[in-house]
Amino acid sequence: MIKLGAWLLVGSISLGLIGTIVGMMLAFGRISNGGHVAPSEIADEISVALISTAAAMPIALAGIVCIVLGLLKRGDVAESRDT
Repeated sequence: MIKLGAWLLVGSISLGLIGTIVGMMLAFGRISNGGHVAPSEIADEISVALISTAAAMPIALAGIVCIVLGLLKRGDVAESRDT
C-alpha cells in the first residue's frame, strides 16, 4: 500500500505541476505575442493550469492516505500522547 501511495503522490504532483506549467506558458506566450491582451483571450490557458492543479490534489491526498495507512499497518507510526 505504501508503494501505491508513493506512486499516486509523485505521479499526481508531477502531472499537476506539468499541467500548471504548460497552461501558464501558453498564457504568457499569448501575452508576449501581442501588445494588449484582454483577460478573456488568455482565460482558456489559465483554466488549463488551474484545472490540472485542482485535479491533482485529490489524487495526491489519496496517495498520502495510502502511505499513512500502510505505515500504520506496519506499525511504523507511533501514537502521540500528551503528557
